[in-house]
Amino acid sequence: MIVFRGTISSGLGKHSELIIPGKRELKNSPTDWPDRFASGSLNVRITEYPSLLRSSRKNLKALDRGLVPPTLVIPQNAIKNNSLQRKLFKPSRGTGQAWRATLHSHSRSMHVWVFRRIGSHMHDCLELISDKRIRENLDIRDQDEVRIVLHS
Repeated sequence: MIVFRGTISSGLGKHSELIIPGKRELKNSPTDWPDRFASGSLNVRITEYPSLLRSSRKNLKALDRGLVPPTLVIPQNAIKNNSLQRKLFKPSRGTGQAWRATLHSHSRSMHVWVFRRIGSHMHDCLELISDKRIRENLDIRDQDEVRIVLHS
């Protein structure tokens, strides 16, 4: 089991400007991939990494390198308003990756997706997306402690 622990943070990235394609726009998307996502994302600043990533030099960058294979890979050009553009020596920069996950807070939990773009500068923060408003659904606020279980 791959478990991250962290605290809720706000305003760390520009995910609110990204438009992640839904099931109808993506070929080969998983059956549980939503048709549409709620706007924005939930940012979790990681305070404890899973043992698999603790020894990695740049913990979350290991996800970019495929240490934990994503459930879904989204082409860079399929993500609207994606400011991470490919470069000559970084051809996969801006490519989206998503992992099924469960977010646990207090005594409640919900299914979410961990979303990360290859080359992101979010070194200690995971972005969570869902078709539901996560904060409202779990009644969570900034600085609340949470646990994220990745389902690989």
